[in-house]
Amino acid sequence: MEKEILKLTGAIVAIGEMQSGTSKKGTDWTSQEIVIKPEGKWEKAAAFRQYKPEKDLSEEYKLKDFIEVKFSVASREYKGKWYTNLDAWAINKLSDSREELKFDGDKKDEVPPTAGEDNDSLPF
Repeated sequence: MEKEILKLTGAIVAIGEMQSGTSKKGTDWTSQEIVIKPEGKWEKAAAFRQYKPEKDLSEEYKLKDFIEVKFSVASREYKGKWYTNLDAWAINKLSDSREELKFDGDKKDEVPPTAGEDNDSLPF
């Protein structure tokens, strides 16, 4: 059975600081977070963490660059709660900054209509 590759394309909306530390097992680690927003009216931003990046992501990418992220999903339980990570294992730049993209115009209270709903009766 072939493993499915998960990928998402979108524009960068944030690049986190490089983080580093030592695990409980004594292994040194580095990671950095990158957040992208796919194009589309109802698409939500997603934060991906890349472990052991070759160099600081902010040196290679800038806000609004359009990229493709290949990633894996991992969930783990801690004290009765579940946490999910989106771990980026490949980031590819598709194009430079797209100035026409607007991120500050998103309406946070706006909810997408559901199937079969009478959209004329919505309060927005």
